[in-house]
Amino acid sequence: MNTILPTSEVMEKVDLKSIRLPHFSTLPTVKVIKTIKLPFDKIFIDDVNENLIRQHGITPAHVEEIKYSFSQGVDLNEMPPCVTKRQAVNIAQPYELVYGFNRSLSLIDLGQKSWYFTLIETDEDGIDDVRAIENEPLPKFYNKEQDIKHYLMKKINKGTLKNNENLIKAKLNQVALHRNKQSKDRILQWVYEDMNTPQKFDYWNKPKFDLWLLNHCSEKYIIGGNLDTERNMIGHLVKHGYEYRFIVNAIRDFANKGKHSYCIAHMGEPTKNSSIPHKRIKFKEEIESLKSNLIKCGMPNANFIHILGYLPQEHGIDDWKKLISPKNI
Repeated sequence: MNTILPTSEVMEKVDLKSIRLPHFSTLPTVKVIKTIKLPFDKIFIDDVNENLIRQHGITPAHVEEIKYSFSQGVDLNEMPPCVTKRQAVNIAQPYELVYGFNRSLSLIDLGQKSWYFTLIETDEDGIDDVRAIENEPLPKFYNKEQDIKHYLMKKINKGTLKNNENLIKAKLNQVALHRNKQSKDRILQWVYEDMNTPQKFDYWNKPKFDLWLLNHCSEKYIIGGNLDTERNMIGHLVKHGYEYRFIVNAIRDFANKGKHSYCIAHMGEPTKNSSIPHKRIKFKEEIESLKSNLIKCGMPNANFIHILGYLPQEHGIDDWKKLISPKNI
């Protein structure tokens, strides 16, 4: 059968067995049953209160885009919207829409009385997770980072997700498996900060560094490639992995301004094989190696490059009132 059908012909000609079924392999509480036909008036649709993953609900502009797409025909290779049976009995709307809010409203607006849907079985927590994961890998209407953030926060507020650093991270990886690490890190940090999630480690950026200076540290440091007049050096905040950039900037400023440069270092997320202390050692070794290479290339010395210290990151271990001295690394 042709995989592209006029919208008006879909309900007459579609073979339900030919419709692709989704796989939610990372969600053990979700069972995919089959594809079914349903009238829209038998489906409970509430995008405002029920759909945690959409902070602002249905998007009118996207509804209009989908209406135009449906007017060109329906691609039967695309998976349909999804429903689940509601627990209440003898009700006018025995099914609940899990995802496909924009598509459903588009079809209703086009005059469709019924459509085909994926039927799943799961609990309330599973419904929330399916709504999150469904928009991740498909080239449709991607979840924004703020959508994912609010989804996780609402689950915590509902009590279906504990306000625990590792559990929040695991849930994010579960529903956003293919999202890049930088995006996940931003989402997690927003959630941790807004929910006051107890954390074993802290991670740094300039705004957080400025707050640390204001609230915890008695010393004054200057970063951002600006001159620290007290030390007569140019200061930089440098994350592990960006040593080369710091060295290049230090060479430029020494050549053009005759000023030494210092870095205040911070580490990324620890791994199974590389703890925060281990990363600090690697950072120091990399800086020393780069300085040694400069000397080998003909520079008399590289004493204008300094590690001033390391930012505290491990709660219960590091002293939040001061930098960790390179001598202790």
